[in-house]
Amino acid sequence: MLTRVAMCCLLTWCVFFAPAKAAESYDNCTAFITQLPISVNLPGVYCLKGNLAVPAVTVPDGQTHVAVDIRTDRVTLDCKSFGIDGRPNAVADSFAIAMGKRRDVHVRNCTLTAFTAGILLTESHGNNVVEDNRLVGMRNQAISVYGDGSVVRRNIILDTVDPRPAGSGTSSTAISVVGSVDVTDNLIAGVSANGPVLGITTNGSSGTIARNRIRDLDDHHARLVLGILVAGPLEPGKNGPIEPRVTIRDNDLGINVYSEGSRGIDCFAQASLVSGNVLKGFQSPILSCARVTGNDISSPVPY
Repeated sequence: MLTRVAMCCLLTWCVFFAPAKAAESYDNCTAFITQLPISVNLPGVYCLKGNLAVPAVTVPDGQTHVAVDIRTDRVTLDCKSFGIDGRPNAVADSFAIAMGKRRDVHVRNCTLTAFTAGILLTESHGNNVVEDNRLVGMRNQAISVYGDGSVVRRNIILDTVDPRPAGSGTSSTAISVVGSVDVTDNLIAGVSANGPVLGITTNGSSGTIARNRIRDLDDHHARLVLGILVAGPLEPGKNGPIEPRVTIRDNDLGINVYSEGSRGIDCFAQASLVSGNVLKGFQSPILSCARVTGNDISSPVPY
């Protein structure tokens, strides 16, 4: 047993001689974002050195305000754990980070607060990465990524809530991907709307959805709760969808408020593998999946 003197000596050594945590490195940054909004027109690594807020603006009907608008390929946005705050425009249509018809875009280490949508890398040619971000209070969609070879991983998505009334097109989706995209190791907690509520949706021919935690989905009794939805992409020149071959494994899904018609995993077609998932509280835990093995399914409890 350590004596009191020995313990004091040990604590003193820890305080004065223990190695300090390395400071955040900016060595790989080629440019810094110091004010918003901004359009990124050149390839490079763009970094934040502090928290930024989007100034309050008037957004005309039918238009959307974008805080960081990426307009070229091969861009990395590294927020270095700093935040982009959309609360000054809480009533306007606003996106935090958006890109269209580009490729090789990476978004990492960003804390995003209170936008209509958080990270939208849409109509992309692929190879995009969205990782290690924290999104709080998105109103309609947190993350949407298009393009084969893309990855969405290790993000924390909290309180995605669409406040619009029923019948107004209201919906909330935490993660939506199109193409052969992997979605892994994300935490989704609190997705709510007076209409469709989706944790993860994929519209692609292949990909893996694994080790995600999805909880607290609430559609306010609109009968449209889906934990994970797999929809087949349309094949050019044909009317019907291609059967998706998506692997869905080792995910943990649960709802706290019973919802009639709720679905845990809906494969839409018969070609997906569903294995090792834990599903709690859904009226229909697994639908339309070809290979279903080793899942832990609990019965829903109406209340």
